[in-house]
Amino acid sequence: IPPVREVEFNIELIPKAEPISKAPYRMAPVELKELKD
Repeated sequence: IPPVREVEFNIELIPKAEPISKAPYRMAPVELKELKD
């Protein structure tokens, strides 16, 4: 168990929410095709 700290951090979650599927960065179509092959 981590020690108690002064700073508290909380992320409120939305019930039944789906995770967002997003590319980490944009890629040129040519590069994307090369990776898929």
